[in-house]
Amino acid sequence: MEELVISKQDTNRRLDKFLQHSLNAAPKNFIYKMLRKKNILLNGGRASGSELLNERDRVTLYLSEETLRRFRRETIPRPCGSLNVLFEDAHILIANKPAGVLSQPNAGAFGGTGTSGGTGAFGGTGASGGAITDQLLRYLYTKGEYTPSGSTFTPAVCNRLDRNTSGIILCGKTLHALQALNAALASRCCHKFYLAVVCGNLETGGVLKGHLLKDSRANRVEISASASGDSAAEVITEYTPLRVKNGFSLLRVKLITGKSHQIRAHLQSIGHPIAGDPKYGDLAANRFLAQRYGIKRQMLHAHSVRFAAIGEPLAYLTGREFFAPQPEEFSRIPFLDLSKFG
Repeated sequence: MEELVISKQDTNRRLDKFLQHSLNAAPKNFIYKMLRKKNILLNGGRASGSELLNERDRVTLYLSEETLRRFRRETIPRPCGSLNVLFEDAHILIANKPAGVLSQPNAGAFGGTGTSGGTGAFGGTGASGGAITDQLLRYLYTKGEYTPSGSTFTPAVCNRLDRNTSGIILCGKTLHALQALNAALASRCCHKFYLAVVCGNLETGGVLKGHLLKDSRANRVEISASASGDSAAEVITEYTPLRVKNGFSLLRVKLITGKSHQIRAHLQSIGHPIAGDPKYGDLAANRFLAQRYGIKRQMLHAHSVRFAAIGEPLAYLTGREFFAPQPEEFSRIPFLDLSKFG
């Protein structure tokens, strides 16, 4: 028998999620079976697993020592690339993701990742080391701020970027910080801005509205003027030209909604695809950039994030903005003089 007392960090967490972290090698059906059989109790009574935990709640496991050992796996994050930290405190971490690295170990199409990569919770691989999730856990582990076997919460990323999009990734180091970041993103109180080089001369800014429909088999999306089914999601993208020259334009893009491939597909739908984009781009323009400037990635960079309002425990971030320096590839196009834009 073992009794676990809920800490402040685990308040407002579902009991079943807490148990899945505590017994990280146990199948979900085993956990629910133990709840049904009252081998796992919450505050001395029967529980379903959907209960939200409060500080000082007691979770009692009427399981043998052998069973507890069997269903607890020590998973030490292995070295997997260096995390580029832009900001960090006790609650959150903001990282600068390079192009070619996954946000999370590959979970399939539209997961903010490519079609190859991660191989497990701590084994994800990108073109340059592990996924940002893996790098985050390894970084916190080496600092002594995360111990897999002794933690019921796993730090995680809150937003995802396509594999070949660089820039800002938001990470929650505690459960409450992760919940606050996710709530700010969902309520659009966290504003994300991108730098994008697009094909063609785009002289005036605007707001693009449409509906995005996923094609999971092709790992693509299409933009239509009206909803074409229950799965079509409304998307809104705002853009402002910063410099236009020689058939290319540098834009500052504000992501109003946040859907997979949204910026890439939205700009392609108005005839101005992201330069270097192999999926939605202009093949001739991509060939020119590769041959002339050695650019072989989509020229899209998550440049900044601004917190208009955010709840506790992150209220101190309200009004603050964080920037990720533009990647080296952007400086290779001299006629756009991108350096003056960060």
